[in-house]
Amino acid sequence: MKNKISFFETPYSQNWLKSGTLGRIPHAQILSSNSGGVAWMNTRLYVKQLLCDPGLKEFGLAHPDLHFIFPTASGDGEGSSVKTSDDYLVQFRDFLDENPFPLFKNWASKISANKKSLIIGVKEASNVLEKLALKSHSGKYKIIIIWLPEKLNNSAANRLLKTIEEPQDKTLILLITENVSKILPTIKSRCQVLSFPPMEHNVLSKWIKDEYDLSNERSEMLASLSEGQPGVAINYLKNDEELRLFSETFASSMRISFKKDFTELNNWVEKLSLLGRDQIIDYFSFSSSLFSLLVKHKFGDNNAIALDWFDDISFKTDGFARLLETSKLSFVLSSLDSAKLDIQRNLNAKIVLLDMGVKLMSIF
Repeated sequence: MKNKISFFETPYSQNWLKSGTLGRIPHAQILSSNSGGVAWMNTRLYVKQLLCDPGLKEFGLAHPDLHFIFPTASGDGEGSSVKTSDDYLVQFRDFLDENPFPLFKNWASKISANKKSLIIGVKEASNVLEKLALKSHSGKYKIIIIWLPEKLNNSAANRLLKTIEEPQDKTLILLITENVSKILPTIKSRCQVLSFPPMEHNVLSKWIKDEYDLSNERSEMLASLSEGQPGVAINYLKNDEELRLFSETFASSMRISFKKDFTELNNWVEKLSLLGRDQIIDYFSFSSSLFSLLVKHKFGDNNAIALDWFDDISFKTDGFARLLETSKLSFVLSSLDSAKLDIQRNLNAKIVLLDMGVKLMSIF
């Protein structure tokens, strides 16, 4: 990265980092930002500062007093055949080197587990207890970073409770989450919660432009589509095929909605339902951002939108923006948010998509 990681500090995170230098360190902290947000980047600064090790890798974070727990596809149980985060540690460090603002779906792809259910099982919790029982190599803190504690199953969470409630001296547990509301209340109530907001649009746009030598137009578009999450912006930039898929799906949806074609809507639902749940959620987020951009376009913002990147996707931005009734934007955005929650709750994807498609027909 061209920019140092301190670039991603904000006044809010600077206060948190300063509290660490002053010794005000809660033993269990939940660090929250949206998927692809800046919680990880600030956590790296915090950990490096506490361990006071100038040789600590800036992104790999390899240190004998630093341990990682993260979702794997190894299943639950405590048998010898059940693998843990330790078995994936080399891959995970490589993943963090490549993805300083990590996305869960990219981790699943990294370990070829896109179609599997990734969890943090009870054997991981047992390993945490064993690691924290070890003597610190440096004489400083022993630190456990748990990525996505919302993936802890009940057995694992219950086993961790006592450790979080009554930690050993110089022990620090950092839980990095994308959704605080999905963490078990018994865990959350025992932690200090810090929420890192999205980056400001102008700041993120400038960073993307400088980091990847992009045009103003493209960096502005990525900043808008990512809603202030640098990891999402990078993912769209590097994974052109996903941006194309979402753009084609959105354009098709708008044509179906305008024509009120229920036969094509059923075909659209069948096709989109084949995607994984995380990808459907990402598509809904993409659609929300795109609707907001189209409303801006309607009122004179002539920046290109994602669909304009692909010449072979038939979509007339000017014409569609004129047809879009801005009074119904809040309805569309709230409907998309509700659809995302329904998918997260494991509701039937086809039913959720069909309901969303019917609602979109009402905006024309």
